[in-house]
Amino acid sequence: MSLVRPGPAPASRGTLGADALRRVANDRGRPCGPTVSVIIPSYQRPGLARRAIHSALWQTFDELEVILVDDASGDNTEEVVAAIDDPRVRYVRHDRNRGLAAARNTGIDNAEGAYVAFLDDDDLWLPEKLEKQVGCFRAADDTLGLVHCGFMKCRMEPPYRTSIPDQAAMLAGDVLTVLLQGKAYALPSATVIPRAVIEQVGGFDEDFQREEDTDLLLRVAARYPFAFLPDPFVLYADTPHSLMRNRPLVTRMRQKLLEKHKDLYAAFPGVYAERWAALAYQHLVLGDLASARAAIDEARKVDPTRPEVRRVSRRVAYPGLWRLGKRLRGQA
Repeated sequence: MSLVRPGPAPASRGTLGADALRRVANDRGRPCGPTVSVIIPSYQRPGLARRAIHSALWQTFDELEVILVDDASGDNTEEVVAAIDDPRVRYVRHDRNRGLAAARNTGIDNAEGAYVAFLDDDDLWLPEKLEKQVGCFRAADDTLGLVHCGFMKCRMEPPYRTSIPDQAAMLAGDVLTVLLQGKAYALPSATVIPRAVIEQVGGFDEDFQREEDTDLLLRVAARYPFAFLPDPFVLYADTPHSLMRNRPLVTRMRQKLLEKHKDLYAAFPGVYAERWAALAYQHLVLGDLASARAAIDEARKVDPTRPEVRRVSRRVAYPGLWRLGKRLRGQA
């Protein structure tokens, strides 16, 4: 295990030069150094960090490095990682807590592989994951921007249960439209992206405390097709402490996503209107009537004729009747 402390951030992101292009092209020739950089962000969870590192090291594809980015934990994470006797493991520590997006970016900045794979510290990989995904890249042409795989959703606390999500909601091919619609997704821990692609589109937007992965997916999908492997090579931890359960935060970040990617939605005005209407409904459910009114106004500016826009407009205009209806139906 080696210790790395991040230096100053690069002067700019998102510029793809000739060296970056050659990294992916040369991968088929098996260059010196790692082919895949596995980035594991972690904060205050040394036991989970150790488990995640081992699941990466146990891959059948061994041309990899594992970069554990410690987001300024106040525990023994550094000692736990140092005890892992494998030269492929590197430890990087933030001097202050900067959040998930920044931790992933620090991993990218320190990555040496042609491909970058993300692994959240509470998730696990099955042994063949990287072998299959790198094989997919090597069999494809250079236009492929992302390969992801299926996953099994596992509840880690009572009542314990597992499930495999509907694969119809997975992204493959030209995915920009369905991604803009919010009807499909790619789990970060199931994703591998060429480092050259990340350098071209830019890393994670550190202004997002949630939906930072969707933001990156949109930027990649605007330029490249995706590939999907249906096998569930990832065990995804469904925990009650997930940021996804912070509904006010998720709603704010989804609004930020709509505002940021207005240009991408320009070719799909009906979809944009419906996403604003859905956001207005989320604000309404949270009891934020002012934000609900502002969001439905944005939807009506784009396309007031959409059925979903009309439906949510009525609910926002008469919130008392909407709540009464919910109570009568036993939904509140």
